[in-house]
Amino acid sequence: MEAASELDLKQVLRLVYKKKVLYLSVAAAVTSVILVVGYLMPKTYEATSVIFIERNVLNELIKNVTVTSSIEEKVKALSVVIKSRSLIMKVMDDLDMDVTGRSAEQLEGAIRGFQKETEIKIEMNRSQRDMDLFTVSFRNSDPQLASNYVNLLVRRYIEENLSHKREEAYGASRFLLDQISTFKGKLEKIEASMSRLRREKNIPEKGSSAGERLQQLLRRKDELLVLYTENHPEVMRIRSEIETLRERVKNEPVESAGSDAVMLDLERERETTKKIYEDLLATLRRSEVSTQIEVQDKAGAFRIIDPAVVPTRPISPNMVQMVVLAIVGGLAIASVLLVLVDRFDVSVKSVDILKKMGLPVLAVISTMRTDQETAAIKKKDRIVYAVAGFYLACLLLIAGLESMGYSFIDEFVQAAKVEVNHTLKKL
Repeated sequence: MEAASELDLKQVLRLVYKKKVLYLSVAAAVTSVILVVGYLMPKTYEATSVIFIERNVLNELIKNVTVTSSIEEKVKALSVVIKSRSLIMKVMDDLDMDVTGRSAEQLEGAIRGFQKETEIKIEMNRSQRDMDLFTVSFRNSDPQLASNYVNLLVRRYIEENLSHKREEAYGASRFLLDQISTFKGKLEKIEASMSRLRREKNIPEKGSSAGERLQQLLRRKDELLVLYTENHPEVMRIRSEIETLRERVKNEPVESAGSDAVMLDLERERETTKKIYEDLLATLRRSEVSTQIEVQDKAGAFRIIDPAVVPTRPISPNMVQMVVLAIVGGLAIASVLLVLVDRFDVSVKSVDILKKMGLPVLAVISTMRTDQETAAIKKKDRIVYAVAGFYLACLLLIAGLESMGYSFIDEFVQAAKVEVNHTLKKL
Protein backbone atom coordinates (compact mmCIF):
# COMPACT_ATOMS: atom_id res chain seq x y z
CA MET A 1 0.00 0.00 0.00
CA GLU A 2 2.84 2.37 0.93
CA ALA A 3 4.69 1.39 -2.28
CA ALA A 4 1.60 2.19 -4.34
CA SER A 5 1.20 5.57 -2.62
CA GLU A 6 4.86 6.39 -3.20
CA LEU A 7 4.50 5.36 -6.84
CA ASP A 8 1.42 7.57 -7.28
CA LEU A 9 3.23 10.52 -5.71
CA LYS A 10 6.19 10.04 -8.04
CA GLN A 11 3.85 9.87 -11.01
CA VAL A 12 2.19 13.11 -9.93
CA LEU A 13 5.56 14.80 -9.47
CA ARG A 14 6.71 13.59 -12.91
CA LEU A 15 3.44 14.86 -14.33
CA VAL A 16 3.93 18.25 -12.68
CA TYR A 17 7.47 18.47 -14.01
CA LYS A 18 6.35 17.45 -17.49
CA LYS A 19 3.48 19.95 -17.60
CA LYS A 20 5.00 22.59 -15.38
CA VAL A 21 3.75 25.51 -17.44
CA LEU A 22 0.14 24.33 -17.28
CA TYR A 23 0.49 23.43 -13.60
CA LEU A 24 1.99 26.76 -12.54
CA SER A 25 -0.41 28.75 -14.72
CA VAL A 26 -3.47 27.06 -13.21
CA ALA A 27 -2.04 27.38 -9.68
CA ALA A 28 -1.31 31.09 -10.18
CA ALA A 29 -4.75 31.73 -11.68
CA VAL A 30 -6.60 29.95 -8.85
CA THR A 31 -4.44 31.67 -6.23
CA SER A 32 -5.12 35.07 -7.78
CA VAL A 33 -8.88 34.43 -7.91
CA ILE A 34 -8.97 33.41 -4.24
CA LEU A 35 -6.99 36.52 -3.26
CA VAL A 36 -9.24 38.81 -5.30
CA VAL A 37 -12.32 37.26 -3.70
CA GLY A 38 -10.72 37.72 -0.28
CA TYR A 39 -10.05 41.40 -0.88
CA LEU A 40 -13.56 41.95 -2.27
CA MET A 41 -15.26 40.26 0.68
CA PRO A 42 -17.00 42.60 3.17
CA LYS A 43 -14.68 43.57 6.00
CA THR A 44 -15.68 43.00 9.62
CA TYR A 45 -14.23 45.25 12.32
CA GLU A 46 -14.29 44.69 16.07
CA ALA A 47 -14.32 47.41 18.74
CA THR A 48 -13.64 46.48 22.37
CA SER A 49 -13.91 48.32 25.68
CA VAL A 50 -12.43 47.09 28.99
CA ILE A 51 -14.27 48.04 32.21
CA PHE A 52 -13.08 47.72 35.82
CA ILE A 53 -15.69 46.44 38.23
CA GLU A 54 -15.45 45.42 41.86
CA ARG A 55 -16.16 41.74 42.42
CA ASN A 56 -18.79 42.35 45.10
CA VAL A 57 -20.57 44.81 42.80
CA LEU A 58 -20.56 42.22 40.02
CA ASN A 59 -22.21 39.69 42.33
CA GLU A 60 -24.80 42.31 43.34
CA LEU A 61 -25.60 43.21 39.74
CA ILE A 62 -26.37 39.64 38.73
CA LYS A 63 -27.95 38.38 41.95
CA ASN A 64 -31.47 39.18 40.69
CA VAL A 65 -30.87 37.58 37.32
CA THR A 66 -29.75 34.09 38.31
CA VAL A 67 -27.89 32.14 40.94
CA THR A 68 -24.34 31.91 39.64
CA SER A 69 -21.44 29.74 40.64
CA SER A 70 -19.16 29.50 37.62
CA ILE A 71 -17.51 32.02 35.32
CA GLU A 72 -19.63 30.83 32.39
CA GLU A 73 -22.83 31.47 34.31
CA LYS A 74 -21.61 34.92 35.38
CA VAL A 75 -20.84 35.81 31.76
CA LYS A 76 -24.30 34.63 30.72
CA ALA A 77 -26.00 36.61 33.49
CA LEU A 78 -24.03 39.78 32.75
CA SER A 79 -24.81 39.38 29.04
CA VAL A 80 -28.52 39.29 29.83
CA VAL A 81 -28.20 42.62 31.63
CA ILE A 82 -26.04 44.42 29.06
CA LYS A 83 -27.70 42.97 25.95
CA SER A 84 -31.21 43.72 27.14
CA ARG A 85 -33.66 45.02 24.56
CA SER A 86 -34.37 48.28 26.39
CA LEU A 87 -30.69 49.15 26.77
CA ILE A 88 -29.89 48.44 23.12
CA MET A 89 -32.87 50.54 21.99
CA LYS A 90 -31.54 53.49 24.00
CA VAL A 91 -28.12 53.07 22.39
CA MET A 92 -29.70 52.89 18.92
CA ASP A 93 -31.58 56.09 19.69
CA ASP A 94 -28.30 57.73 20.80
CA LEU A 95 -26.78 56.67 17.48
CA ASP A 96 -29.65 58.38 15.58
CA MET A 97 -30.69 55.09 13.98
CA ASP A 98 -34.35 56.15 13.58
CA VAL A 99 -35.83 53.77 16.13
CA THR A 100 -39.34 55.23 15.91
CA GLY A 101 -39.42 55.31 12.12
CA ARG A 102 -38.83 51.58 11.67
CA SER A 103 -41.45 48.89 11.46
CA ALA A 104 -41.74 46.36 14.28
CA GLU A 105 -40.06 43.65 12.18
CA GLN A 106 -37.19 45.93 11.16
CA LEU A 107 -36.65 47.09 14.73
CA GLU A 108 -36.63 43.55 16.11
CA GLY A 109 -34.23 42.46 13.37
CA ALA A 110 -31.85 45.32 14.15
CA ILE A 111 -31.96 44.59 17.89
CA ARG A 112 -31.29 40.88 17.33
CA GLY A 113 -28.38 41.82 15.07
CA PHE A 114 -26.83 44.01 17.75
CA GLN A 115 -27.39 41.33 20.40
CA LYS A 116 -25.80 38.65 18.21
CA GLU A 117 -22.67 40.67 17.46
CA THR A 118 -22.20 41.93 21.03
CA GLU A 119 -19.89 39.75 23.11
CA ILE A 120 -19.26 39.92 26.87
CA LYS A 121 -16.21 38.42 28.56
CA ILE A 122 -15.16 38.46 32.22
CA GLU A 123 -11.47 38.39 33.06
CA MET A 124 -11.04 37.10 36.59
CA ASN A 125 -8.20 38.74 38.51
CA ARG A 126 -6.10 36.18 40.38
CA SER A 127 -4.58 38.75 42.74
CA GLN A 128 -5.82 39.53 46.21
CA ARG A 129 -7.57 42.70 45.10
CA ASP A 130 -11.32 42.39 45.11
CA MET A 131 -11.81 43.41 41.50
CA ASP A 132 -12.50 41.97 38.06
CA LEU A 133 -12.46 43.21 34.49
CA PHE A 134 -15.06 42.62 31.84
CA THR A 135 -14.87 43.43 28.15
CA VAL A 136 -17.62 44.44 25.75
CA SER A 137 -16.94 43.73 22.07
CA PHE A 138 -18.97 44.41 18.95
CA ARG A 139 -18.39 43.47 15.32
CA ASN A 140 -19.64 45.41 12.33
CA SER A 141 -18.65 46.32 8.79
CA ASP A 142 -18.54 50.01 9.81
CA PRO A 143 -15.58 50.61 12.18
CA GLN A 144 -16.92 53.99 13.33
CA LEU A 145 -20.32 52.50 14.19
CA ALA A 146 -18.67 49.63 16.08
CA SER A 147 -16.63 52.03 18.21
CA ASN A 148 -19.52 54.41 18.93
CA TYR A 149 -21.88 51.54 19.77
CA VAL A 150 -19.52 49.97 22.33
CA ASN A 151 -18.75 53.27 24.06
CA LEU A 152 -22.42 54.27 24.24
CA LEU A 153 -23.48 50.81 25.44
CA VAL A 154 -20.91 50.82 28.25
CA ARG A 155 -21.76 54.38 29.29
CA ARG A 156 -25.49 53.62 29.25
CA TYR A 157 -24.93 50.45 31.25
CA ILE A 158 -23.02 52.27 33.98
CA GLU A 159 -25.54 55.13 34.08
CA GLU A 160 -28.44 52.69 34.33
CA ASN A 161 -26.83 50.95 37.31
CA LEU A 162 -26.07 54.21 39.10
CA SER A 163 -29.59 55.49 38.42
CA HIS A 164 -31.11 52.25 39.68
CA LYS A 165 -29.05 52.46 42.86
CA ARG A 166 -30.11 56.07 43.46
CA GLU A 167 -33.76 55.20 42.87
CA GLU A 168 -33.55 52.38 45.42
CA ALA A 169 -31.87 54.61 47.98
CA TYR A 170 -34.22 57.55 47.47
CA GLY A 171 -37.21 55.21 47.46
CA ALA A 172 -36.18 53.94 50.88
CA SER A 173 -35.81 57.53 52.10
CA ARG A 174 -39.28 58.42 50.81
CA PHE A 175 -40.74 55.42 52.62
CA LEU A 176 -39.07 56.48 55.86
CA LEU A 177 -40.33 60.05 55.44
CA ASP A 178 -43.88 58.78 54.95
CA GLN A 179 -43.65 56.65 58.08
CA ILE A 180 -42.17 59.54 60.06
CA SER A 181 -45.02 61.79 58.96
CA THR A 182 -47.57 59.14 59.96
CA PHE A 183 -46.15 58.57 63.43
CA LYS A 184 -45.66 62.28 63.99
CA GLY A 185 -49.37 62.77 63.32
CA LYS A 186 -50.23 59.97 65.75
CA LEU A 187 -47.99 61.50 68.41
CA GLU A 188 -49.59 64.92 67.97
CA LYS A 189 -53.08 63.41 68.27
CA ILE A 190 -52.14 61.58 71.49
CA GLU A 191 -50.64 64.72 73.03
CA ALA A 192 -53.72 66.71 72.01
CA SER A 193 -55.93 64.12 73.72
CA MET A 194 -53.80 64.30 76.85
CA SER A 195 -53.96 68.10 76.93
CA ARG A 196 -57.73 68.04 76.45
CA LEU A 197 -58.13 65.51 79.28
CA ARG A 198 -55.99 67.63 81.62
CA ARG A 199 -58.08 70.69 80.91
CA GLU A 200 -61.39 68.90 81.34
CA LYS A 201 -60.45 67.00 84.50
CA ASN A 202 -58.05 69.62 85.88
CA ILE A 203 -55.24 67.07 85.94
CA PRO A 204 -51.77 68.53 86.52
CA GLU A 205 -48.78 67.67 84.41
CA LYS A 206 -46.88 64.51 85.23
CA GLY A 207 -44.42 65.19 87.99
CA SER A 208 -46.47 68.21 89.30
CA SER A 209 -49.45 66.71 91.26
CA ALA A 210 -51.29 68.73 93.97
CA GLY A 211 -49.44 66.95 96.79
CA GLU A 212 -46.04 67.67 95.29
CA ARG A 213 -47.01 71.26 94.60
CA LEU A 214 -48.22 71.63 98.19
CA GLN A 215 -44.88 70.45 99.55
CA GLN A 216 -43.04 72.91 97.31
CA LEU A 217 -45.19 75.80 98.51
CA LEU A 218 -44.69 74.87 102.18
CA ARG A 219 -40.92 74.90 101.70
CA ARG A 220 -41.16 78.22 99.89
CA LYS A 221 -43.27 79.68 102.72
CA ASP A 222 -40.65 78.67 105.30
CA GLU A 223 -37.94 80.32 103.22
CA LEU A 224 -39.93 83.56 102.92
CA LEU A 225 -40.73 83.71 106.65
CA VAL A 226 -37.03 83.84 107.35
CA LEU A 227 -36.90 87.11 105.45
CA TYR A 228 -40.41 88.56 105.81
CA THR A 229 -43.33 88.72 108.25
CA GLU A 230 -46.68 86.91 107.99
CA ASN A 231 -48.24 90.04 106.44
CA HIS A 232 -45.89 90.18 103.47
CA PRO A 233 -47.86 90.03 100.22
CA GLU A 234 -45.86 87.11 98.82
CA VAL A 235 -46.27 85.14 102.04
CA MET A 236 -50.00 85.84 102.03
CA ARG A 237 -50.34 84.71 98.38
CA ILE A 238 -48.49 81.46 99.04
CA ARG A 239 -50.61 80.84 102.17
CA SER A 240 -53.78 81.26 100.10
CA GLU A 241 -52.51 78.86 97.44
CA ILE A 242 -51.56 76.35 100.13
CA GLU A 243 -55.12 76.36 101.47
CA THR A 244 -56.51 75.81 97.98
CA LEU A 245 -54.16 72.90 97.33
CA ARG A 246 -55.04 71.29 100.67
CA GLU A 247 -58.67 71.22 99.66
CA ARG A 248 -57.73 69.72 96.27
CA VAL A 249 -55.59 67.04 97.88
CA LYS A 250 -58.54 66.01 100.04
CA ASN A 251 -60.81 65.57 96.97
CA GLU A 252 -58.19 64.31 94.44
CA PRO A 253 -58.46 60.51 95.03
CA VAL A 254 -62.21 60.55 94.55
CA GLU A 255 -62.37 62.86 91.49
CA SER A 256 -59.42 61.65 89.42
CA ALA A 257 -59.49 57.87 89.87
CA GLY A 258 -61.03 57.22 86.43
CA SER A 259 -59.14 60.03 84.70
CA ASP A 260 -55.77 58.74 85.91
CA ALA A 261 -56.37 55.34 84.27
CA VAL A 262 -57.15 56.98 80.91
CA MET A 263 -54.16 59.27 81.30
CA LEU A 264 -51.87 56.33 82.02
CA ASP A 265 -53.03 54.56 78.84
CA LEU A 266 -52.42 57.72 76.82
CA GLU A 267 -48.99 58.18 78.35
CA ARG A 268 -48.01 54.59 77.55
CA GLU A 269 -49.24 54.98 73.98
CA ARG A 270 -47.39 58.28 73.66
CA GLU A 271 -44.12 56.74 74.89
CA THR A 272 -44.43 53.82 72.47
CA THR A 273 -45.26 56.08 69.53
CA LYS A 274 -42.51 58.54 70.49
CA LYS A 275 -39.93 55.74 70.59
CA ILE A 276 -40.95 54.50 67.14
CA TYR A 277 -40.87 58.09 65.84
CA GLU A 278 -37.37 58.69 67.23
CA ASP A 279 -36.13 55.36 65.84
CA LEU A 280 -37.46 56.29 62.40
CA LEU A 281 -35.68 59.65 62.56
CA ALA A 282 -32.40 57.94 63.48
CA THR A 283 -32.87 55.41 60.67
CA LEU A 284 -33.53 58.21 58.18
CA ARG A 285 -30.32 60.00 59.18
CA ARG A 286 -28.32 56.80 58.82
CA SER A 287 -30.02 56.06 55.51
CA GLU A 288 -29.16 59.48 54.08
CA VAL A 289 -25.50 59.07 55.03
CA SER A 290 -25.28 55.49 53.75
CA THR A 291 -27.07 56.48 50.54
CA GLN A 292 -24.45 59.08 49.71
CA ILE A 293 -21.65 56.67 50.57
CA GLU A 294 -23.12 53.84 48.51
CA VAL A 295 -23.78 56.03 45.48
CA GLN A 296 -20.24 57.41 45.62
CA ASP A 297 -18.81 53.93 46.08
CA LYS A 298 -20.92 52.72 43.20
CA ALA A 299 -19.50 55.38 40.92
CA GLY A 300 -16.00 54.38 41.96
CA ALA A 301 -16.77 50.69 41.39
CA PHE A 302 -17.02 51.23 37.62
CA ARG A 303 -14.13 52.60 35.61
CA ILE A 304 -13.56 52.38 31.87
CA ILE A 305 -9.93 51.32 31.57
CA ASP A 306 -9.79 51.09 27.76
CA PRO A 307 -12.56 52.85 25.82
CA ALA A 308 -13.32 51.52 22.38
CA VAL A 309 -11.34 53.14 19.58
CA VAL A 310 -12.07 53.08 15.87
CA PRO A 311 -10.48 49.83 14.59
CA THR A 312 -8.19 50.20 11.61
CA ARG A 313 -7.64 46.52 10.79
CA PRO A 314 -10.49 44.13 10.05
CA ILE A 315 -10.66 40.87 11.95
CA SER A 316 -12.37 39.15 9.03
CA PRO A 317 -11.31 38.11 6.50
CA ASN A 318 -7.81 37.34 7.81
CA MET A 319 -5.72 38.10 4.76
CA VAL A 320 -2.64 36.29 6.07
CA GLN A 321 -4.68 33.12 6.32
CA MET A 322 -6.29 33.97 3.00
CA VAL A 323 -2.86 34.11 1.28
CA VAL A 324 -1.90 30.72 2.72
CA LEU A 325 -5.28 29.31 1.70
CA ALA A 326 -4.87 30.75 -1.81
CA ILE A 327 -1.43 29.16 -2.26
CA VAL A 328 -2.51 25.76 -0.94
CA GLY A 329 -5.78 25.89 -2.87
CA GLY A 330 -4.05 26.89 -6.09
CA LEU A 331 -1.51 24.06 -5.87
CA ALA A 332 -4.17 21.50 -4.94
CA ILE A 333 -6.59 22.46 -7.72
CA ALA A 334 -3.76 22.54 -10.28
CA SER A 335 -2.66 19.04 -9.19
CA VAL A 336 -6.19 17.67 -9.50
CA LEU A 337 -6.53 19.27 -12.94
CA LEU A 338 -3.27 17.69 -14.15
CA VAL A 339 -4.38 14.26 -12.93
CA LEU A 340 -7.70 14.64 -14.74
CA VAL A 341 -5.98 15.76 -17.96
CA ASP A 342 -3.62 12.80 -17.73
CA ARG A 343 -6.51 10.37 -17.18
CA PHE A 344 -8.28 11.56 -20.30
CA ASP A 345 -5.06 11.44 -22.37
CA VAL A 346 -5.24 8.20 -24.47
CA SER A 347 -1.69 8.40 -25.81
CA VAL A 348 0.86 5.69 -24.89
CA LYS A 349 3.11 6.98 -22.15
CA SER A 350 5.34 3.96 -21.39
CA VAL A 351 6.53 0.58 -22.76
CA ASP A 352 4.76 -1.21 -19.90
CA ILE A 353 1.40 -0.12 -21.27
CA LEU A 354 2.20 -1.72 -24.66
CA LYS A 355 3.34 -4.94 -22.97
CA LYS A 356 0.10 -5.10 -20.97
CA MET A 357 -1.79 -4.70 -24.24
CA GLY A 358 0.15 -7.69 -25.71
CA LEU A 359 1.76 -5.65 -28.45
CA PRO A 360 5.34 -6.50 -29.44
CA VAL A 361 7.93 -3.77 -28.83
CA LEU A 362 10.60 -3.74 -31.48
CA ALA A 363 12.65 -0.81 -30.15
CA VAL A 364 12.53 2.22 -27.86
CA ILE A 365 13.93 5.42 -29.32
CA SER A 366 14.66 8.25 -26.89
CA THR A 367 13.90 11.85 -27.76
CA MET A 368 16.79 13.34 -29.65
CA ARG A 369 17.40 17.07 -29.25
CA THR A 370 20.05 19.33 -30.61
CA ASP A 371 22.11 21.55 -28.36
CA GLN A 372 20.12 24.57 -29.46
CA GLU A 373 16.83 22.85 -28.56
CA THR A 374 18.18 21.77 -25.20
CA ALA A 375 19.39 25.30 -24.49
CA ALA A 376 16.03 26.75 -25.51
CA ILE A 377 14.19 24.33 -23.21
CA LYS A 378 16.48 25.18 -20.30
CA LYS A 379 16.02 28.88 -20.95
CA LYS A 380 12.25 28.44 -21.02
CA ASP A 381 12.39 26.50 -17.76
CA ARG A 382 14.47 29.21 -16.13
CA ILE A 383 11.95 31.84 -17.19
CA VAL A 384 9.06 29.73 -15.86
CA TYR A 385 10.83 29.16 -12.55
CA ALA A 386 11.77 32.84 -12.29
CA VAL A 387 8.19 33.96 -12.91
CA ALA A 388 6.86 31.38 -10.44
CA GLY A 389 9.44 32.43 -7.86
CA PHE A 390 8.64 36.10 -8.35
CA TYR A 391 4.91 35.39 -7.98
CA LEU A 392 5.52 33.38 -4.81
CA ALA A 393 7.74 36.16 -3.43
CA CYS A 394 4.94 38.66 -4.09
CA LEU A 395 2.50 36.44 -2.22
CA LEU A 396 4.86 36.13 0.74
CA LEU A 397 5.42 39.90 0.68
CA ILE A 398 1.66 40.48 0.76
CA ALA A 399 1.31 38.06 3.68
CA GLY A 400 4.14 39.80 5.56
CA LEU A 401 2.69 43.27 5.02
CA GLU A 402 -0.77 42.10 6.07
CA SER A 403 0.63 40.59 9.26
CA MET A 404 2.24 43.95 10.09
CA GLY A 405 -0.95 45.89 9.37
CA TYR A 406 0.03 47.33 5.98
CA SER A 407 -2.67 46.58 3.42
CA PHE A 408 -1.98 48.68 0.36
CA ILE A 409 -3.88 46.23 -1.85
CA ASP A 410 -6.97 46.55 0.32
CA GLU A 411 -6.68 50.33 0.20
CA PHE A 412 -6.40 50.16 -3.59
CA VAL A 413 -9.42 47.84 -3.82
CA GLN A 414 -11.51 50.06 -1.53
CA ALA A 415 -10.56 53.16 -3.53
CA ALA A 416 -11.47 51.35 -6.74
CA LYS A 417 -14.85 50.33 -5.30
CA VAL A 418 -15.56 53.92 -4.31
CA GLU A 419 -14.64 55.12 -7.79
CA VAL A 420 -16.83 52.47 -9.43
CA ASN A 421 -19.79 53.35 -7.22
CA HIS A 422 -19.28 57.04 -7.99
CA THR A 423 -19.21 56.30 -11.72
CA LEU A 424 -22.34 54.15 -11.52
CA LYS A 425 -24.20 56.90 -9.69
CA LYS A 426 -23.33 59.34 -12.46
CA LEU A 427 -24.69 56.92 -15.05
